[in-house]
Amino acid sequence: MVSLDDEMTSELNKANELWKKGQVQLNDKKQQAEETMRESLQNLRNTFHIAADESKLGSLLHQRGRLIHDLFGCRLRMAGNTYYEECPVILSHKKLGFSIGGSADAVCNICGKDPWDCEHIKGFKYDGVPARRIGSLCNICLKETCNHSVGEICNNVEAVHVITKIKLDHVSIVENPANPLARIQMYTLGPEDIRKLLPDSEKALFVPGKTVIHCHHCVDCTGY
Repeated sequence: MVSLDDEMTSELNKANELWKKGQVQLNDKKQQAEETMRESLQNLRNTFHIAADESKLGSLLHQRGRLIHDLFGCRLRMAGNTYYEECPVILSHKKLGFSIGGSADAVCNICGKDPWDCEHIKGFKYDGVPARRIGSLCNICLKETCNHSVGEICNNVEAVHVITKIKLDHVSIVENPANPLARIQMYTLGPEDIRKLLPDSEKALFVPGKTVIHCHHCVDCTGY
């Protein structure tokens, strides 16, 4: 199974690779460069939420967001009279996330029994485990596609509980979601919300659905 440290490393690597790619594209593919560099911010935001120490990543997120602002400008997307806030930098300030509640059926990947009925201890490793399929997953590596053959005997297999069926009954908004990436990805702003954000000198000029709203968050905020 993928640990949070592995997931954080993966997201950070993606962010840095996309950032470097975007910098190269600046030479002759400016539109593509903007798309690539903005995509890298999402991966960096994911890294930020997974990390135990967010301060350095928060500063880096704002630093790169500020460069994107200076290169391309930042505008809120709009549809009709509704504006959409989707910036990973601003959303990184939103600590709330989603937590699901419900019930689930699971089996032990070592023996295939209900965890309550088997003798294997979750997290311990066992030898002599025959490879089998649990739904679409391999019970040895927990992947859909792998090199393990059904019936192959494997050693040093970690015992885990594989969920086979889940019944959801609610979704809650919590401060620290169990899945650090289950975060708000966008929120909407209506005309009155926009007016509250505008300086008095611009409120009378604001026309919902027509006025382009520029964002300068990264210029004013240095991060964490």
